[in-house]
Amino acid sequence: MAKFTDLMELKNDTERKKVIRERTIAELTKTLTAMFGDDTICLPKKITVFNADIPKGTIICDVGDVLDSDKATVGAIIEVSVKVKSWNTVATKKGTRYAVTMDDILLALENNEDS
Repeated sequence: MAKFTDLMELKNDTERKKVIRERTIAELTKTLTAMFGDDTICLPKKITVFNADIPKGTIICDVGDVLDSDKATVGAIIEVSVKVKSWNTVATKKGTRYAVTMDDILLALENNEDS
């Protein structure tokens, strides 16, 4: 699989991030469906379950059964969301939010290997 090659053709960064999220979620959903089956995957609109919010575009998947503290069988649920990191450094009211590149991440990982 190659990188997305058409991102420069989209009209702005908001559209680019939206397309990246949608495509990534689609591929992750295909993979999880292949692993766990159609009936274990859902992509809800924003919902609240008890006091936990599940944002729109989040993949929810039942990956297997476990016993809860009452020894009842329940599904082990995973929640997968896609966050697109900003490629532009921007100033906000809370301070500067720096752009992050793969080189930055690899360097940080390398620097943290010693700890």
